[in-house]
Amino acid sequence: MRIKEITVESLQSSMVAAKDVLDPNGRVLLAAGRLITPDLRLALQRYGIAKVYVQQQGRENQRLARVEPLVSGAARIRLMRKVRRVFRAFAAESSELDMKQLQELSYAVADELVRRSHLLLVLDDLSYVTNYLYAHSVQVGLISMALGLALGLSRQEMAILGMGGFLHDLGKLTVPVHVLNKEGKFNREEFLQIQGHAAAGYRLLRKEQELDTRVMLIALQHHERYDGSGYPWAITGENMHRLSAIVAVADVYDALTTDRIYRKRLSIREAMAIIGSGEGRLFAPEAVQALKKLVIPYGLGETVNLSDGRRGVVAMLNSTNWALPVVRIADGWLDLLEETQVRIVHTEQGS
Repeated sequence: MRIKEITVESLQSSMVAAKDVLDPNGRVLLAAGRLITPDLRLALQRYGIAKVYVQQQGRENQRLARVEPLVSGAARIRLMRKVRRVFRAFAAESSELDMKQLQELSYAVADELVRRSHLLLVLDDLSYVTNYLYAHSVQVGLISMALGLALGLSRQEMAILGMGGFLHDLGKLTVPVHVLNKEGKFNREEFLQIQGHAAAGYRLLRKEQELDTRVMLIALQHHERYDGSGYPWAITGENMHRLSAIVAVADVYDALTTDRIYRKRLSIREAMAIIGSGEGRLFAPEAVQALKKLVIPYGLGETVNLSDGRRGVVAMLNSTNWALPVVRIADGWLDLLEETQVRIVHTEQGS
């Protein structure tokens, strides 16, 4: 990462502050690591700030031998506990429900993601079956925030995406447990109960007067589809809120790549093939394109077969193209970013 000084007039919403900006009294106007928003830019202009330092992502390629998860295990556990408490408070119709801590966690995660030099999605080795509802909710929130960052959304919008993802399945509290955990196909009544969770979640969240309405819309619309084939209202993409369309893609991606009671998880490539086939039909194109920027098609340590007949193991990832990694072969190393005539044709999981 490089640092560049630019004028406030040149600031764009996708930029990130590299150094704190102080007002004449020494108070922080803009903290390092914060995503630039139009409101922040106006505030800087009002205080007569002429120039600021921003992070400039270098275009040169970087080789990565290690991939960090979206958040640490400890942060994920904190989120899981808070999401579980919120769900249980709703289920008990408790008057002690407090969304403030969950909102604060959302902003903290947004700030952490903004500071990361590389943001990638890998398959987490987590046990989702027992606590699927909570773990899925946390994961969808995190993936949604990462998609928001890839799309250059503001810090506030990223936090709203997080809240929406964490709470998108709240309405499943109204669905009988035996239906949620059913291994076979749903009958018509059960299917209607499952479909009803989106509207039910919206109704539950509407009771929270201080909650951003966009969070409620995400709960309502996360199963709507771009072509109008979703539920509960069968609206088309132009009528979906942009943040809802982002969470819809995150929701499907996590569901496909997670172990369920009734099936094993799909590989990243299988999941991306399904989501990619629905781009512009089921899913918002911008959300699908953002997901493609984050997903690693070939994991570190994965055995691959090459088009020239050789076999190797993915040893490093190239930051300018995750699909063209560095492969360790029998007689050395092969950088597919440079060896353009060779490609991966098969992996242990499939072609």
